[in-house]
Amino acid sequence: MKSPDDALWKYLDDDLTPTEQRELDRAMRTDPSLVGKLVRFAMQEVALRELSGATAGMPVRHRWRRWAPPLALAASLLVALGIGLWLNRTTPETIVAHDVIASVEHVQGSAFGFADADATEPRPLRIGDEILFGMRIETGPDSAATLAWLDNTARLALAESTVISMPAGVPSVPVRASSVSLQKRMVLHQGALTATVAPQPAEQPFAVETPHALATALGTRFRLEVRGETGNGKQDARRLTLDARLPAVDAEHPDSSPNHQPSTILHVEDGRVRFMRLADRESVEVAAGEFAVAGDDFPLKPYPADTDWIEGRLVFEDDFSDGLRHWFLGQTRVNMETLMGADEPFAQTEGRIIEAARFRRDGREIPGIRMAADDNAGVFPFLMVNRPVTETAYVVEWEYAMLKPGKAGPAHPGQSVDDDLLFHEKRLRDFKTDFKKSELWLTVRVELTPLDVSHRPYTLRRRVYYSGRLASVARTAFQKELVGFSMQSGDVFLSRCTIRELVPVP
Repeated sequence: MKSPDDALWKYLDDDLTPTEQRELDRAMRTDPSLVGKLVRFAMQEVALRELSGATAGMPVRHRWRRWAPPLALAASLLVALGIGLWLNRTTPETIVAHDVIASVEHVQGSAFGFADADATEPRPLRIGDEILFGMRIETGPDSAATLAWLDNTARLALAESTVISMPAGVPSVPVRASSVSLQKRMVLHQGALTATVAPQPAEQPFAVETPHALATALGTRFRLEVRGETGNGKQDARRLTLDARLPAVDAEHPDSSPNHQPSTILHVEDGRVRFMRLADRESVEVAAGEFAVAGDDFPLKPYPADTDWIEGRLVFEDDFSDGLRHWFLGQTRVNMETLMGADEPFAQTEGRIIEAARFRRDGREIPGIRMAADDNAGVFPFLMVNRPVTETAYVVEWEYAMLKPGKAGPAHPGQSVDDDLLFHEKRLRDFKTDFKKSELWLTVRVELTPLDVSHRPYTLRRRVYYSGRLASVARTAFQKELVGFSMQSGDVFLSRCTIRELVPVP
């Protein structure tokens, strides 16, 4: 970053690159004097604007001054930065009445207020106490507290061992006057809270920032929880016990659950919440009855509230740009009298093909694998990932095109124990019409979760989805941890295979 002054002027010009913006954010959090300097620069620009209006020919240096009249510009900028009425304050003790934003409505057990984010002297909170800009609030073990905003538009219920703060400075997630109002912005450092928010102006949503995410809402009820290590390196004291009916997490990755991995979990009970992951600024909209997890090892996506397993760490992914490098090729030779099959190395013939290929899709050429088979020969080709999948629970997704109708699909070296959990032959009949189309692109998803992994063969529950539609659920006995794709007949083009672990929802 150049000199702080140059960066501040560029901020007012809206000319900062994302890297410069992050550097300025860090500098302003460590050097509060930069906040005051930024406001003085803004005031100077407002004065220049007024002067340029009265002085013919005076140059106007900054294009942002054309956005709004000077007084409105100054007011909106100060609100966005969270420094509107405290420019002359030098210590937390000078907080005045108009900085009150909420009050304590309920306390159970122990709850404490600190004058600012770095203060070490706690003050026990009691019903009716005022909550001010800049304060930090903490609840103890087996304790809870409820805060009510003075305008009755928001209410926060803090769970045990929770730490929140009401920043009185520049937010770590850059905002403008048209985004988040300081009066409705806070930081959840650890623990959990439930927010009930009345309808808000579209330009001033209610926002809660965590070490991993930013949740914004215009009117809703949601629960937000920080899990694993917090941003300050402390361990979250609030750990929920997993349902005893759920199997343990894989021993090779004992900390892969959201209980232990640094993450933020959002549950929406009413309305909608925009949920942004801070690491890459990717965001999703989470609706009532859904939840989402933000963390390095979790895809950012909404799940139904009754979901038992969510996607976690990426185990394997191949778009076949390296051809068959990561795959073992084989074929199953079936005795047509006994219908028993035996695996053997793959032998390519005119009617039996596994080869690297390219295919044109949506106007561009993509790499992939072509597989073809003639089921009259009784020899069915397959390919398998050349490494075992050791995760206790995982999901496999295939993307492929049916170039010629036939029988093809994901393969696992297992045997179906029974299909009485849920299996509707009608579902598969519904798909047959689609499968008769040529060049039909499909996404097949296979979810495998453990029922009994105490001894081999493992017994897993297998759910199969075709392009988002549930096709079957069955109990399956597994002897080996291999993943593949097999052909009985037809011609397909495989474009991608992805494997992710599944972790139980806490």
